[in-house]
Amino acid sequence: MRQLFRNKNVLVVHCRFCRSQLSERAMAALLLADTKTTLFSTDTAPSNSTGPVGCQFKTRHCDCHIQRLACLCCGNIVGYQVTQPCASCLRACNNGHLFMFNGDTVVPIERAHPTKREYLLWGDIDAVDNLQPAATTATPPAAAAAA
Repeated sequence: MRQLFRNKNVLVVHCRFCRSQLSERAMAALLLADTKTTLFSTDTAPSNSTGPVGCQFKTRHCDCHIQRLACLCCGNIVGYQVTQPCASCLRACNNGHLFMFNGDTVVPIERAHPTKREYLLWGDIDAVDNLQPAATTATPPAAAAAA
């Protein structure tokens, strides 16, 4: 992972509609083709919480192929998976994550470090996840989820 991303907080993201946990390894991100779009990305497939919906298609902004992801608990579209990254995006400064959650469909919460009194950083996540399960499975506050 590039040094630029190692000091970013690890986030747990929940579906804004039903509050189910979608990922415990998310990062705040920007869409490379449109930096005004807020996303949360993850490096691992959220296999138990989301599923692909519809056919793969090419984006409007670049030549990447993507497929929408839906929350398996409530059925709402929560993001997409990059199924085939384009050469331009691979050359750009990116975090290597291929699963994206739309900023307006999820509620992010900083993940606590299991042994320190601070938030978990991406530079530490692999060592922490290899030692024990996720440090949090907290449900987001109702006010935040309803916003």
